[in-house]
Amino acid sequence: MGSRRLLTRRVRINRPATWLALLVPTIAALPVTAQVTGIERISQANLGTSTFDQNGLPFTVAGLSGIRLRPGSQTDYIAVMDNSSKLVFIRILLGADASIISAAFTGGLSLAETRDFEAVELSPDGASVLLAEEGTPAIHEYSLTSGARLRTIAAPPIYAQRRANFGIESLTSTADASHLWFANEEALTPDGPLSTTTLGTVVRIQQYGLAAGSYAPQRQWAYQCNPIHGSLVSGARSGLCELLHVSQLQGNDPLSQLLVLERSLAFSASGFFQSRLYSIEAGGATDTSTLPSLTGATAVHKTLLWSGSVNNMEGLAPGPQLSPDSIALIGVIDDGDPISI
Repeated sequence: MGSRRLLTRRVRINRPATWLALLVPTIAALPVTAQVTGIERISQANLGTSTFDQNGLPFTVAGLSGIRLRPGSQTDYIAVMDNSSKLVFIRILLGADASIISAAFTGGLSLAETRDFEAVELSPDGASVLLAEEGTPAIHEYSLTSGARLRTIAAPPIYAQRRANFGIESLTSTADASHLWFANEEALTPDGPLSTTTLGTVVRIQQYGLAAGSYAPQRQWAYQCNPIHGSLVSGARSGLCELLHVSQLQGNDPLSQLLVLERSLAFSASGFFQSRLYSIEAGGATDTSTLPSLTGATAVHKTLLWSGSVNNMEGLAPGPQLSPDSIALIGVIDDGDPISI
């Protein structure tokens, strides 16, 4: 298929003055809540079409669906391919304005099994990855040394009522991995219809907490997606395709602050694909963790930060700090359709 693409954005963050003054020496300890206040698109670059796994075996790179920055690095990322057993390693060099100077594959990893992986998260020590898998659905952890599966984190039973190809599409964690979040792409069968050109679908954002080395379900919220942005085409949809917790951007840990990436496919003068990035706040929203249906539930509040047409952007990762009030974001485009090549 066609070449994979990356794009970068610069994120403006509104922090109190004390945060700015203490950013470098004490970023992990600051109890300040920062807000992402704006996002702008900077540049886009093509990637190659193949790389090698840990055994030196070549494989074709296609269908990148999630991406994350390696812990302790400013340049090295791990991406996951959907419907595969492959992780892909990418080195990205950015300019001071977040423009892409260079981007290239540096290798890959063959996992012990093939699944429909849709999002990736890294352990704090960088020794393993958590992968959101749409088919089961579940979260699976794999060793970055051997590719062996280390454990499976089961989704709450309600997620078994997913529609085909609209299951778990996203995954994020706090910087210290003490909490995880994931969400389905479009409504579970008891929660309402799929998206239309006049009505957006509603999904569940699930929070997990880490205790004694294991993750357990905690709170859950309803999230209302926007309608499909144009006329219907084959495969038209509008749903939630990625989450990113803001602690990965600036080191603090407001438990309910997430960035949400929505993706819409339709025929439109603005482009077949529309991407929308929101910040959300869970205050006042219904805890839906015990509800058999989302009917009547109060959804989280969302604020639009950016929208645009960038083909099928499915993954989002924090990049390096650019200045005291801006951080790079890396988006990855899935080329598994005739448009995003």
